[in-house]
Amino acid sequence: MAPQAQQQENYMTVLTDYAWMTIQRDRCVERDQPIPVELHSHMMEVEGWFASLPLTPQERSNIATNIQTSRSLHLQSETRELEQQNQTDFAQAADKGMQELTKGIGGQSNGLSMDQYREYQETGHFNTPGNSPPSKKDKNNATRALTKSLDPAGQGFSHEDWKNRLDSLANANRESETKFQRIAEQYDADPDDLKRAAYDWEQNGLAQTMRERQDLPAPPEYVTLDAKDERRMDIRSAVLEHMMEADDADEYADTETAPIRDELMEDETRTGDIARAWDYHESVDAEDSSAAAG
Repeated sequence: MAPQAQQQENYMTVLTDYAWMTIQRDRCVERDQPIPVELHSHMMEVEGWFASLPLTPQERSNIATNIQTSRSLHLQSETRELEQQNQTDFAQAADKGMQELTKGIGGQSNGLSMDQYREYQETGHFNTPGNSPPSKKDKNNATRALTKSLDPAGQGFSHEDWKNRLDSLANANRESETKFQRIAEQYDADPDDLKRAAYDWEQNGLAQTMRERQDLPAPPEYVTLDAKDERRMDIRSAVLEHMMEADDADEYADTETAPIRDELMEDETRTGDIARAWDYHESVDAEDSSAAAG
């Protein structure tokens, strides 16, 4: 980098840092807090450096403008980050609230996610994710656990390593007893057990490998609700809508397990309407459950 370009880059870095320092200083003043000694020292150092530069009045005016621009960019970036964090926090709280509100509905012991709830609102059903195939790590851990007793080192073998070893045992078993016995000596196992494993692998190993290569997640299961769960979902939908309008995703998070407070039952606003409807339908559900148990 040319000296002039390097000097310009250093110059802009100092301006950016100084702009950030002025924000920290102003916040201390707003909060009636003392300005940290280190911050004050750095600012004085930068101001002294700029004062010593042989700059024209226009250049000094440009510096002040650049500092204000850098301050604005800092504050805008902070605002965006705060908004994004608030959105993330609210989404997580809303998801938690939805799961609490919908525990047991449609056989979902952990409740519905917000995505499942939205799908239900749009289609009248929701899907549960299919089971994913085991990961490579899971396969290795399971195979090592199964083969640990065969390994003289006591570590077990990875999934792919054990398949290769079974290939060697099967090939040796076809070729000669001597070769098979020589390979079998590498394991802490009865040779007859290894013969059976080799034979089984020869018969079924290819099919197993093909299944693994084609192993895909199970298709999603679509869940529809019965009349009781539909009624429960309607009430919870009203709760969620009110919660969203109130911009307070934690407000009803414990409603599923906590009794409805008396002041909510007496409230004349929409909150009270929801509370009374919730209480009524929960009592109907409880009576239905008692009658079914009787």
